[in-house]
Amino acid sequence: MVICGSTNPSKLEPVRSVFASLEPDLRVVGHNVPSGVSDQPVGWEETALGARHRARAALEVRGAVYGVGLKVGSWRTRTARGCCPSRRW
Repeated sequence: MVICGSTNPSKLEPVRSVFASLEPDLRVVGHNVPSGVSDQPVGWEETALGARHRARAALEVRGAVYGVGLKVGSWRTRTARGCCPSRRW
């Protein structure tokens, strides 16, 4: 069983889609686990850390064979005009 460390449909459905294409009989279940970072992480390091925390916590769920962690964050980049808007990924 694959445990996705989120019950958010916008995160859970892509995980289901990917695993269905790889192993159609594998069950994918969403589970609320903590990310261990702020709700709106800023920067790659904090965002990636939150995803890793969720993946590890998902693996601790009974029956998990795979754990998947996803976390959305933002960071600042310079544009051609010199402003620094936030980017979401």
